[in-house]
Amino acid sequence: MGISVEISEVVTGLYNFRFKTKQRMQAYLQEQSEELVNYMKRTAPWNDRTGNARRGLKAEVMDSNDNVIGISLQHTVEYGVYLEYAMELRFAILEPTARLKGPDVVRGMQGILNRGWF
Repeated sequence: MGISVEISEVVTGLYNFRFKTKQRMQAYLQEQSEELVNYMKRTAPWNDRTGNARRGLKAEVMDSNDNVIGISLQHTVEYGVYLEYAMELRFAILEPTARLKGPDVVRGMQGILNRGWF
């Protein structure tokens, strides 16, 4: 005697839920990365000489396929590392942006499942 349960529909539903949730998170993080870039360009603490450093600020959605997703903030100019770490961090923009805006991005992700996007 025993009980058997057909779970293929449940497994399919869970897979679809996971897939759609990940899509929504990627879309949300893409929106947030654009906002972060705009914030960094607006508030970067240095005076522009060429404008290259400000134009070279980027944010990229990173997806490792290991259930880890996030946003990477970057400089694309060679001297970006100097701006971040020299002069007692006076010109840093990446870490201060992550520290200030990161908690808001995470809070926004918490509501993804409650927004009725499915």
